Amino acid sequence: MVEGWFRAELLAQEQMRLAKLHELRVAAKTEAQLRSEREREELGCKVELRVLQAENKRLALLEAEKQRHAAAHERIAQSVMHRTHQEGKDRERIEALRVAICKRIAAAEEKRAGLLRAEKNRAQASVLQARLVAKAVVRERELELRKKKEKLEDRLQRVNFFPLIFLLAGQLEQVLLFFLQMVTSDPLFE
Repeated sequence: MVEGWFRAELLAQEQMRLAKLHELRVAAKTEAQLRSEREREELGCKVELRVLQAENKRLALLEAEKQRHAAAHERIAQSVMHRTHQEGKDRERIEALRVAICKRIAAAEEKRAGLLRAEKNRAQASVLQARLVAKAVVRERELELRKKKEKLEDRLQRVNFFPLIFLLAGQLEQVLLFFLQMVTSDPLFE
């Protein structure tokens, strides 16, 4: 019976030891699970923190890129505005130059037209003067011819009838000689 009790005692001790081992195993397992969960949570927190940092960094990079793009657009807009302003000034200068050239051309054309008109007036005056002089010369010659004609007619009327008698008598040479003498002695025919 002592042996049975001893066995029972050993069995009870062994069971207690096994129970303790089981408890230790369960505790170790629980502790490992807790540690694993804790580590998993810590790792999850670290991952979340890294993801959050990466997201913040990505957002910061996006914002910096956006600002770079905005600055580039602003520079381009400023450059375009400056170039447009400069081109506007250049256009104004070119337009002013064109207007000045047009005015000078118009003034030169007007001056040339004035010179042409003056030359035309001078030419017309010269032609008119020449016509007047020619008319005066023609009139003077006509008057001289008329006077000569009247003188000749007057002389012919005063001539006595000798040439007519000679003519009738057939002495033509004497009549011609008489007229020749009359003509050469008259100052009108000199």
